Amino acid sequence: MPEWNYTVIVNNELDRPLKLINGQMVHCKSRTMPDEIKPGESSKYNIYSPGGTSYGIEFYLSFKDVAPKGEPSYGTMDIRVDMPVGKRKNTSNCTTTKLLTAEGFEQVPDGYHDFQTSVTVSTAL
Repeated sequence: MPEWNYTVIVNNELDRPLKLINGQMVHCKSRTMPDEIKPGESSKYNIYSPGGTSYGIEFYLSFKDVAPKGEPSYGTMDIRVDMPVGKRKNTSNCTTTKLLTAEGFEQVPDGYHDFQTSVTVSTAL
């Protein structure tokens, strides 16, 4: 079985850093997993399942803005992806809380085993 790859580029349009607070991999690995994205910058998160394995890609990423001392957080953003080998049904989603918004995230089409998307994080302010 060939290697499977998933890449998401996260664009931070906030006025504060966006921090990765949880990066959980299930039967897969990451090539790039930046801890923080500065305001106005982008980071690439590349997750893969090595060739020759009998499982696909499943992972969860959670982000939170880094609020200045004494200020409340804008919220969180969660990305969840499951691209199983045994089924042709892929699931993926990107959700936000509080004031954060996410634009541009594309769901993985069924049957795909290599996919790339991007998401732009901003506030509803």
